[in-house]
Amino acid sequence: MAGWSSSKLPYSAGWFSIVYGGGKFVALDSSTYRIAYSTNAISWSSARIPSGEFWLRLAYGAGRFVAVSGDGHYAFSNDGSSWAVAKLPSGIAPSALCFGNGKFIAMGSGSTFLYSSDGLNWTSGTLPTSGNWQGIAFGDGRFVAVGTSNVSIYSTDGVNWATVTGLPGRGWGGVTYGNGRFVAVGTTGAMYSTDGKRWRAADMPADGTWANIAFGDGKFVAPMYESNIVAYSSDGATWGKENLPVSAAWQGIAYGNGKFVTLAQSSTIAAYINQEDVVPPEPAPTPGWDDLNLWVGVDGTARKGAALWVGVDGAARPVTAAWVGDAEGRARRFF
Repeated sequence: MAGWSSSKLPYSAGWFSIVYGGGKFVALDSSTYRIAYSTNAISWSSARIPSGEFWLRLAYGAGRFVAVSGDGHYAFSNDGSSWAVAKLPSGIAPSALCFGNGKFIAMGSGSTFLYSSDGLNWTSGTLPTSGNWQGIAFGDGRFVAVGTSNVSIYSTDGVNWATVTGLPGRGWGGVTYGNGRFVAVGTTGAMYSTDGKRWRAADMPADGTWANIAFGDGKFVAPMYESNIVAYSSDGATWGKENLPVSAAWQGIAYGNGKFVTLAQSSTIAAYINQEDVVPPEPAPTPGWDDLNLWVGVDGTARKGAALWVGVDGAARPVTAAWVGDAEGRARRFF
């Protein structure tokens, strides 16, 4: 099994975001207006966005690449090499961007967001809560956004949003969807959810900042910032780790054409691996409901299969059915 290999980007830059679309990887420099693109993640070519600065996020959809900047601009390209720039409405400075269900969605700090069907014409809307939004993903008919607080939001149409509070941690930097669940990573580790509403924490294989995450071929992959560690999982709950070529400020990551590709900030380094060489650990077994038994206390001793009696209107009666919460927070009949 081969590990991660490195390739050389056209110049040293603040590589922050990378996306795959139209048969190529496109990487974005956050500090200037530089672009790098490649069909194989090995040989890279350079391009430039005509103007603007603080380019933070990339997405691909509707046949084009779209980038958003922290100074309120957006850029677009059909091929990743020739770009045009325009001003976003409402003065929003997006720090999160995604494409799904025929829409680009952009968010930043605050409660204003933008959506567009083509990446050219944008409409503004208002979120139900303010936040510093860092990641957006689409899956199973809904968008989910996470940020630096313990609050997330979700939407089935990209226009009307609902709030989720009490996430297991803060400082979420990226989110993606795959294998029937949303998985987010950040400064406090990872969390996962099947519906974007109820989240469970997951332990990462090392302590640190997990800046972003990608999904491909049944696998979640997340690089660790300022390290040489990358984490793998098939379910977002059980994680293993491998080594990247060097220790660096790994940031953006994308999957495409059978490869995962990640970028190191303030360097000329990209790293790539073929998907068949990414081997996550086996998920921790989750017992099926047919395998579970209820144990209750009888005369101070827990016994399997004993009758459970509870008080109803002052009289003790046998319980004929019990409902308990499953791993995703849903009530299911126990017996």
